[in-house]
Amino acid sequence: MDKFGSDRVVPVMYAGLVCTVVVAVLPLFAGDVLGRHLRDVYTGYVDAANIGSTETVVLGYLVAIGVLGALAWLWSIRAVRRRGPRARAVVITAFAVATCLAVANLFVGEYGKPLVPALFGLLGLVPCAVGLAALVLLWRSPILSSPRG
Repeated sequence: MDKFGSDRVVPVMYAGLVCTVVVAVLPLFAGDVLGRHLRDVYTGYVDAANIGSTETVVLGYLVAIGVLGALAWLWSIRAVRRRGPRARAVVITAFAVATCLAVANLFVGEYGKPLVPALFGLLGLVPCAVGLAALVLLWRSPILSSPRG
């Protein structure tokens, strides 16, 4: 193990990146799971013709969050590999923002029901769990005070 400990942290972070990408593209290939869920949410409140546009918006939101999550993983991996003094701050910030969004996906809704299906909401927590593992490994590694050089 190197003095920095990145040989343990970085592979975990790449696993988080893979989890994020899988979770981001899953709604695209999940059939009508999102459509059925939104029809259940909006039945009696919105015309059936408008539910399709809502599905597009929610699907776009989920994919966009996944893309931003992947970028956050890449940014975090870069910070850890460079062994910079801000690596912990970068990872903590990315973890906190991602976890807040993942938890919000479970509860934000309309008409008393969440907009994101529970399956997608719970799967969104998986990259956060990997992020927590990476954060613990990073926190236990030696002080990140000097950049690689």
